[in-house]
Amino acid sequence: MLTNRTKLLISASLILSCLLGLFGGIAIGRSAIAKNMNNPSEDQGPIRVITVTINPNQREQLFAQIEKFADKWAYAIRIDSAEPSGKYFGVDLWRSDIKVLGLYSEGVLDLAFSYTDPTHPVPEQYFVEEINDLKSFINEISGVSITEEK
Repeated sequence: MLTNRTKLLISASLILSCLLGLFGGIAIGRSAIAKNMNNPSEDQGPIRVITVTINPNQREQLFAQIEKFADKWAYAIRIDSAEPSGKYFGVDLWRSDIKVLGLYSEGVLDLAFSYTDPTHPVPEQYFVEEINDLKSFINEISGVSITEEK
């Protein structure tokens, strides 16, 4: 029969083994993430960023124009607000070659254009052509301002 001290030692050893396995797994996961972050071919950030400034009362018009753009260029699209006030919206467009991730907040929409798969980049001209087209859709709304960063 095992004594209480022996049971305690066995339990402590099992717990310690589990914790070491857990922390070892976390360390391995973190090193893999760090490796990916340091490899620019796998994560090079946005190719272009545009900022749209608009009267907050025209938000629905803006979203409608983005939906027209998405339809024309065959993007899947999601415009979603996860918070109750409806002041902040995520705007996501994606397809196999290009993705666009954005955030709308009280009259300002930032959209970041990047490769869906950085290991298979598309010519930069694709971004230029599509961003120019998106700008033309958005400029149909009066009083809108658009800036672009490369």
